[in-house]
Amino acid sequence: MTYKKTLRHPRANEGAQLPFQEKIKAHETVGRTIVYIDESGFAHDVPRAHGYAHMEQRYYGVRDWHAKERTK
Repeated sequence: MTYKKTLRHPRANEGAQLPFQEKIKAHETVGRTIVYIDESGFAHDVPRAHGYAHMEQRYYGVRDWHAKERTK
């Protein structure tokens, strides 16, 4: 037995989506920036794993492995 996939989630609530979409449009018309952050949070001090150096010179950097500050 086969079935056709739909592009809608079975538990999607259109009544809750409309006020949210209106808020987003209102913020965009005022000129505010919309930032989306996933459930993992946002790191305050993002360590860099790569960097730039002059040609034929090694890149040396410091990486903070104990950075655990996150905003959720």
